[in-house]
Amino acid sequence: MVKPGQAEVVERGARYAAATVALGLELVARGDVARAAKTLRTVPLVRLFRVGYTRRCSSRGWRRQLAPRASAAGSPTTELLTGLRGPRPLFPRVLDEPPAAGLRPFASGRDLRVAAELLTRLTLRIALAEDLGLDLAAMAELPEPRAELDDHLRTALARAIVVDGAAPPWSAAALTTDELRALRAGAFDGARLTSAARGRGVELLVARLDHLALGAHATLGATLAGNLLDDLEAAIGPLSDAVPDPRFVSGVLLVAHQA
Repeated sequence: MVKPGQAEVVERGARYAAATVALGLELVARGDVARAAKTLRTVPLVRLFRVGYTRRCSSRGWRRQLAPRASAAGSPTTELLTGLRGPRPLFPRVLDEPPAAGLRPFASGRDLRVAAELLTRLTLRIALAEDLGLDLAAMAELPEPRAELDDHLRTALARAIVVDGAAPPWSAAALTTDELRALRAGAFDGARLTSAARGRGVELLVARLDHLALGAHATLGATLAGNLLDDLEAAIGPLSDAVPDPRFVSGVLLVAHQA
């Protein structure tokens, strides 16, 4: 309930309502300016508001399913799930161009598309992590600091891309120093991953998705694999070829207290 004199609350509500109507108008008019002008003359604003609100709230169902297993998903997924938590779903400004802090109302079809793609990527990441045998809901109860979701996926990829010929292992068990050395020596050319290693990584991730009946998302899976491999390259590439120092490695899981 808004009380008289709460100008900030009234302003925030007005921005929310305007953004919701704008979203509903874009959806009803399908992005056509002439149709939008006609729609404004013939369709009540309350109906446009309801269209925008309904489409925006559709993302909240995703959040209820994914949030318990996404505590270690990292940015910007965490910010999106936070924005979808309340009765009025909000869009994280970190996904704006340029990025900014905070949340704002969903205001366009672009916002819906960006959120949907991020939630789909999260679905794939969770499916792949659980395919590795991880109990993500239980891991959410572990004290900080704890590994991020993608640390497990990068670790599995790191182990797999050094194997040539035979079927690569699919495991997120922490890497030993010897495995880290083998990765650096066998999958890198200087500071860059070899094209063969990248190809193995992408092929493996897409194959795992197909195994999980998620093959329809192969294109998004290939993009996800590329991003994970980019992270792996940035973390491992600068290390010494001969004796990689685990103290300077991030983004993958390593066996602690190695000689």
